[in-house]
Amino acid sequence: MIRINELSDFESASAGERLCRMAFALALCNQADQIVFDYYPERYGVWIRYWSEGTLHELGGMPEPAAIWPELMRDLLGDVVVTSTGVPDHPAVGTVPVLIGGVLRHFDLLCYRGQIGEHVWVELKCPPDVSEAAEHFLRQISAHRAGRGVRLDFPLPSPNP
Repeated sequence: MIRINELSDFESASAGERLCRMAFALALCNQADQIVFDYYPERYGVWIRYWSEGTLHELGGMPEPAAIWPELMRDLLGDVVVTSTGVPDHPAVGTVPVLIGGVLRHFDLLCYRGQIGEHVWVELKCPPDVSEAAEHFLRQISAHRAGRGVRLDFPLPSPNP
């Protein structure tokens, strides 16, 4: 389960889990319709994209993608059979449970292995609006790290035309 409302265990979470939480928080804060996690082992590493009101936001070039991708997949694909590398050998569907603002949501997902990478698509369409809870979580992280003199190590999205 991805927990977007609990900061107490954020620092002790794995890098993949922290990345997953922050990516979902950013996407939900901006009322995105879907979020896509891509892994290109030969070229680009880990890329995360989401669409908000028709605008594409990209978060790419994550550090140490070989180490972080399997962790990220374990968090995302909890009810889907996961291989040692991440995505199953065949296309699979399932749900990813996300606890945000005290409300448990189950988002539909599709994962598949393509010719040059692995991909996970998550549909984020869900009433009620959870953007305020997601924004609150991101502000907590930022304030917590600023108080310790640590910069927020996940780039805020910039829209791509």
